[in-house]
Amino acid sequence: MTSEEEVSDDGNVTITKYDPTPLERGWLFSIISVGSIFGTLTLPFLLTKIEIRKIMTIYGLISSLATLFTPLCASIGYVPLLLMRFLQGFATSMSSTSVGSITSQWSTMKESGFFIAILSTHFQFGNIFTMPIAGALCESRWGWPSLYYLQGTLTAIVSIAFYLFYRDDPYWHGYVSVVFWVQRYSSDDSTETLVNTISTL
Repeated sequence: MTSEEEVSDDGNVTITKYDPTPLERGWLFSIISVGSIFGTLTLPFLLTKIEIRKIMTIYGLISSLATLFTPLCASIGYVPLLLMRFLQGFATSMSSTSVGSITSQWSTMKESGFFIAILSTHFQFGNIFTMPIAGALCESRWGWPSLYYLQGTLTAIVSIAFYLFYRDDPYWHGYVSVVFWVQRYSSDDSTETLVNTISTL
């Protein structure tokens, strides 16, 4: 991989351009899937040892750090950049698994389809947010590294917020009402009447 530096028009920002070979470029794309496979294979073991809340946070912070360090690693060389791409793929493997885990713990049977649909939209929202922002930042005075710094910072914030707010079991969450427990665990015909009664209290 070859690289060259150029100074932006204002003379203040140095932008590094990278020119990987076709083979290197192919591996930079493919290594994300390789990392995702490894991340998925480690999940069954981790899920028996650590609660999903902590696993999600760890994977999120790995993704954040890998994203933040991508510009630096790209300036160092091909192998460090390849490693960051691997870690990004490793961390994204948690996204699909978390959908099923969160749904099984938090939704009622009737609402499980709705939960899965809502949680699965993170793939689309990620592209909707990233594509226009990427175009704007890559053409700005800060260059393409600013996109990685922004995405890495946002990922860290969201991961920490998830750890602080989420609980593996609704029972341990302070904002869950008794109505939820009636809806989730009661299969009696009088459930709807009981829920309506509690709601009026």
